[in-house]
Amino acid sequence: MISNALWQATRTVSAAPRRKFRISRGLAAAVCLIGGTAVSAAFADSRENPVVPSFAVSPDGGQIALSNDSGLWIMPVGGGTARPLLPVGTVAHNPGFSPDGTRVVYQSRQGEQWDLWIADLAGGDPQQVTRTDYHEVEPVFWPDGHSVVFAADRAGTFDIWELHLSSGALRRLTGRSGTAYFPSVSEHGDVVYANELDGRWSLYLLRTGVTTLLARRPYPLQAPSWRPGGGLVVLTEQPAPTESKLVMLLLDADPLFKDLSRGERVEATPASWFSDEELVYSASGLLWSRPLGSGPPRSVPFLPVVP
Repeated sequence: MISNALWQATRTVSAAPRRKFRISRGLAAAVCLIGGTAVSAAFADSRENPVVPSFAVSPDGGQIALSNDSGLWIMPVGGGTARPLLPVGTVAHNPGFSPDGTRVVYQSRQGEQWDLWIADLAGGDPQQVTRTDYHEVEPVFWPDGHSVVFAADRAGTFDIWELHLSSGALRRLTGRSGTAYFPSVSEHGDVVYANELDGRWSLYLLRTGVTTLLARRPYPLQAPSWRPGGGLVVLTEQPAPTESKLVMLLLDADPLFKDLSRGERVEATPASWFSDEELVYSASGLLWSRPLGSGPPRSVPFLPVVP
């Protein structure tokens, strides 16, 4: 059993605009990251039983992919008609757009086993990327779009791996003691990931084969996300089971943390980006957008709608 990874369970109910819409039963089940939240009072198992709906913004900032136990959905950033990429009821989590914005990689479970899949936004049957006896989770595309990077327990505990999509060549990127979480790959090919060992959490940078320790804490550091252009990552810190916050780590000569939260309870799912100066994250059961500089966060409305 994989332990010590914090996910906050959310109960999500859409906040409808004043116009009246007709929402299908399947789409209503897929409304996520909107409405109230129920924060877990204890650390929960995130690998084999993820409970937080996850999302990603397309590279052009125009669409959002939302995924949960009801499927994988694409909708415009401004809200509107949600389009299912998978049959309603398909379990999907942790979507990630390809660099050209035409595909989405995600993890899906058939029975108790997590594998990786890719769906094409233009339609057609999704492609199963992995089919093993192990769990492959938390996938992201490599900057050239030819590979995916993910966490997998192929070596007995979770490490970070890279799989070339056309050749099937597999490369293990990490081999440290402990459990590796949530790889994020910059457009320059730098990998940042979280690691847990004996109740201590670390954040590592993997650059040109050299691993550098960026931070270490006695509580969870999770879900790092590179800013477009690099130079900094945002991630979730969890000082207590009922307390979480969004922080920014500036990767200067001496890495510097800055608290970005405003009292919200931030979900341990990777943030995404509208631009290199505006990020999107999940907190208190809502999606929020906020600039990296001054300025308050604003809620991002999403409602799966059938015209």
